Amino acid sequence: MDDFPLIVMLAALSLPLASSALVQRMALRLGLSFHVASWALAATVIAALVLSVTGLLVARRGPDFRPVHWNLDVVLALVIACVSAALVVALLHRPDADDVIYLPKIVYAVAHPEVRMNGVIHEIAHTPALALPQSAAAYYPTAYEFCQAAFAHLTGVDLLWVYYRLAPSLAAIFGILLLAANLRLLGLSRRAAACAALILVPLILLLGESHRSFGNFTLLRLFQSKCAFIFLGLPMYIAQSMLFLRKPGIGRWLLLLAGVVAVSSMTTSALVMLPLLSLPLFLAWWFAFGREWPLAEGIARGAAYAATLSPALAFALDYRHYAIARVAYGSQINAGFPRTFSGQFHLVTGGTALSASIVMLLAALLFLGWRWREARHRFLLAWSVLTVACYLNPWVAPAIMRYLTTENIYWRLVFLIPLPLLVGAAAGALFDRPDKDAPSRHLAPFVLFAALAAAVVVSPWSVMHPGNHVTVSLTGYPLDTYADEARNCLRLANPGVMLAPVPLAQDMVVLSAEHPQVVTRGDFLRNALFAEPGDFAQRMSAAAFIAGTGGRLEDLVDVMQRLRPSTVIVARQALSTAMTAALTEQDLHPDGAVDHWIVYARSRSVPTQSQQP
Repeated sequence: MDDFPLIVMLAALSLPLASSALVQRMALRLGLSFHVASWALAATVIAALVLSVTGLLVARRGPDFRPVHWNLDVVLALVIACVSAALVVALLHRPDADDVIYLPKIVYAVAHPEVRMNGVIHEIAHTPALALPQSAAAYYPTAYEFCQAAFAHLTGVDLLWVYYRLAPSLAAIFGILLLAANLRLLGLSRRAAACAALILVPLILLLGESHRSFGNFTLLRLFQSKCAFIFLGLPMYIAQSMLFLRKPGIGRWLLLLAGVVAVSSMTTSALVMLPLLSLPLFLAWWFAFGREWPLAEGIARGAAYAATLSPALAFALDYRHYAIARVAYGSQINAGFPRTFSGQFHLVTGGTALSASIVMLLAALLFLGWRWREARHRFLLAWSVLTVACYLNPWVAPAIMRYLTTENIYWRLVFLIPLPLLVGAAAGALFDRPDKDAPSRHLAPFVLFAALAAAVVVSPWSVMHPGNHVTVSLTGYPLDTYADEARNCLRLANPGVMLAPVPLAQDMVVLSAEHPQVVTRGDFLRNALFAEPGDFAQRMSAAAFIAGTGGRLEDLVDVMQRLRPSTVIVARQALSTAMTAALTEQDLHPDGAVDHWIVYARSRSVPTQSQQP
């Protein structure tokens, strides 16, 4: 096959993300403002793309270049697959509270472009301002999110539209194209790869049996960088790896190196998952396609391949000190995650013996095992077996959790099994038969796609099952049920520090950069106040008290005296004579109501605490 179109696509994806990672780290070291860093990123991306296009145009004139001829089946299948995936991420709304961690930093940066790039946590009220260590700041925000924020700032496009609409749609489209490209690299015909990618869209949506199943963790949460890493980042790395292993060369090695920088900066999970993925992938490739390699050549290719992981290892070493101190095995942030292999596996499968993910995986493995003589099938089988043997079994799981991944990350290693490629290779065989002129051959993939799409609506395993809380909407963003109330409360609030119940506060930090909150999502607040556990407990008690869910009046009074909030939002059922007196004593008076929330605002003439830059 001609690799030129794929190389162009991989360069177009890798270079902006790699540039974002490098510019962000430079800005953190130099203390550059977000505005300056955004222009530096734009200049770097343009320069990198110009250089790469020049190199690709030179390579295009070489003797190995062959023009690509596309037939109607291939084009139609890819267009429907890409449009379907983009519509899924745009129309199916499944809110996720992790946005509270990822979004506020870039919301503040776009609203205040003069702010310096650092680890300061602007959305939480504190004097002096709270900050994460510099080693963690490179992932707060990630390069993927910094890239979106810079684009929104330089173009004037609404950041939430970029985050919830543009970036997920592009990730879905390119993820599908990379899936088809990887199947093509494995030897499927262009038509078979395109048709397999088409039917994989509804098949992925049928994997919705748990919060962390492949369907829920990819297409329905593609706005989050860790999910884009699974659906887009891993396929990028796999494609670049196969291109290099198939035909090593300095150009492909540099492309792979850029890909590692790009993908390893998308999420901290990548710092562990990329090196772990590289071992079974390389050994499986050697087993399936490199049997004629001399031993020395195999070792040399392996060494060159491993060398491209050096940026990921460097990023991991930089992050290690923070990880050991704050998020290590057994830390509070990992509380609640199981420490056994079965418990972790159930996080993905939902705890049922015959979940959709298990059935689909076993069916694909059985089919490929039946046709094991084909090299691509041996490669995928060996990759899967090695992944299970090395990482996904009860004997090694405790050690891997303790020393490599922690309890919060280990379950994601299930995604190192190439399920989409296994299913795609099996499905591709159905559309690559010799009866080329039969009319049914042209219609079959589209009929099957329609049938599977209908199954998504009714299947008890799909992402659409009632317990998954998915809504279909042409408008709005996948925010939780408190978002509208939070937005309306913000309209009544004074600028400055705000004390609100956690369900409102964690939406407000996404919707506004002008109201630093006393509390936010509990696990993130605990991490931010890592050195002040007493302050954390007191803030959470005050928030519970105004929500009517517990807490103590004494903690509310102390928090108001220390942080001087300009606005306090109280649930109607929580109001009492004592609370009203305490609010009045702090010069906080009713300024309006939203549903069952009452907004208390301080007199505007009274100065309030402001967040330090």
